[in-house]
Amino acid sequence: MMMKDSKIKYLPITLLILFYALSFNVLKGQTAQEDSPAQYLLRSFTDSKVLMTSGRVENMKMNYNTLTETMVYLKDGDFYDITNSRLIDTIYLGDRKFIPEGKAFYEYLERADMPLFCQVKSILKPVGKDAGYGSVSHTSATTSYSHISSAGGNFNLKLPPDNTLNTTSVYWINKTSDFSTRQQFLKLFPEKSDELKKYIKKNRIKFDNTDDIIKVVDYCSGL
Repeated sequence: MMMKDSKIKYLPITLLILFYALSFNVLKGQTAQEDSPAQYLLRSFTDSKVLMTSGRVENMKMNYNTLTETMVYLKDGDFYDITNSRLIDTIYLGDRKFIPEGKAFYEYLERADMPLFCQVKSILKPVGKDAGYGSVSHTSATTSYSHISSAGGNFNLKLPPDNTLNTTSVYWINKTSDFSTRQQFLKLFPEKSDELKKYIKKNRIKFDNTDDIIKVVDYCSGL
């Protein structure tokens, strides 16, 4: 299904077939030359390749919306959400590789003996209002995308000014075990904990740095 918020445009038949298969939602938006809003993984929509499970490859301008955890395709100022990811094998977002996982996409970081993936996701936090005496009041601690709007396309555009974005990275090994912190990582490998602690300290591994995560996982796989 393809939903539009303006009159239907006639597209090449190959794109029409692809749009129908992937069940896109569409919303009028910015042009490809503008910087992407804060919820997007990349600063701008980039030339990408979509490898379908059928083996077919499509070229698109794409970005990843970390708030809705969907891949977004941009054409003529319109945003298209990919909502049927089961038809996709891999998306090459510029020089980065993404694999579908449910409706989301995980970045593929490391093959080796421990395939490593990164899930980037965001939540909205309301900006606090002055409650007097130097304190700040929040109507709620966090607000998830699903609680704000049932129209997914709304959050392909600029975010409401009364909210801030909190983005986190979750790392997955074999897409079965996840971690975000040093403590969580060490708990996954109790039998290797002592060696890993030494390596982390010696190499000053930071768990908010993707390159460091790749290093420590690669080291762990060799123990």
